[in-house]
Amino acid sequence: MRKLLVLLAGLSLMLVGLLGPASAQTSFDNRVESDMNGFAEWNATTMAFGAGDLNGDGLARILLDADNGRVCFQLRWSDIDQPAAAHIHTGGVGVNGGIVVDLLGNASRVQHGADGTGGAVGCAQDVSSELIEDIGTNPGAYYTNVHNAAF
Repeated sequence: MRKLLVLLAGLSLMLVGLLGPASAQTSFDNRVESDMNGFAEWNATTMAFGAGDLNGDGLARILLDADNGRVCFQLRWSDIDQPAAAHIHTGGVGVNGGIVVDLLGNASRVQHGADGTGGAVGCAQDVSSELIEDIGTNPGAYYTNVHNAAF
């Protein structure tokens, strides 16, 4: 019934760590961490935030490994129904973008309790190094979200 959204730009974003220089890049952050909340979900019809579950809350930690084509993640959530999917999308604040990395489909472990809390960990493999480098260089151009049946 709920959907969480992480805007990798603007909502409690912390960028930590650096991966060695890549061609034509000045700064590549290989770790991104951000709070997730339902208010951040954009409704393209009403042109307003708050399209997700306003009770939903969570945290996403993403580790980018361009050399090996891997995007690893740790997701935590609370106050949501059983997740059905989680992704990284293109698009900044106020944009509903396309899916670029499937997270939940690549989870090695998913836990969800009756109280609505849970999490997932895993790694998406065979992700293009160009995409990974772009996410690390321009994290504000991407967001993550968690979907379930209602959202």
